[in-house]
Amino acid sequence: MSSILRIEASRANGAKSRGPVTVAGRLAALANSAKSTGPATQAGRDRSAQNAIRHGILAESIVLDSESADRFSEVLSTLQDELQPASSIESRYVETMALAEWRRLRLICIEKEQIAIESERQEAANLSGSGEVKPIRLTALAFRAMSDESRAQELLNRYESRYDRQYQRAFNGLRAYRADRKKCENAKRSEPNIG
Repeated sequence: MSSILRIEASRANGAKSRGPVTVAGRLAALANSAKSTGPATQAGRDRSAQNAIRHGILAESIVLDSESADRFSEVLSTLQDELQPASSIESRYVETMALAEWRRLRLICIEKEQIAIESERQEAANLSGSGEVKPIRLTALAFRAMSDESRAQELLNRYESRYDRQYQRAFNGLRAYRADRKKCENAKRSEPNIG
């Protein structure tokens, strides 16, 4: 059964629409989509870009007590300023990117603190040894201990890769969404006026 017949049969049985089947339906859908593209003016886009910061809901749910909500807002603002989301869907992609970046930055801080703690442990263990030990040697010993004696470094690397992928997927999704929207806008402009 062809997809058009299957869709028409579904509609006859009360199923939700799966998109326009007729030329008139397609034109109507394109006309409706042109009306819902988000803020049209630069002032509107600027206002929209500040929504997450103004409400602070996103920062409250992701930023730990030991972290800076202002710094998270800065990460989000930077992405919003650079990518200029024009719709709520685009804003969600940008927010996902900010979340992934914030979590990645958190992991970097955790790794730094773990190395510092392990370096102090190595230094304390080395006090009975001879002479002063170079800081880089303590760091190397700390790294080795973290890698050999625990899964800390492995887990940090795994989570960092996860957040890098999450960021990249959101960025690719944003680009694909914008490309689809632009394609629809171009198709609308290139279709002949009927009527």
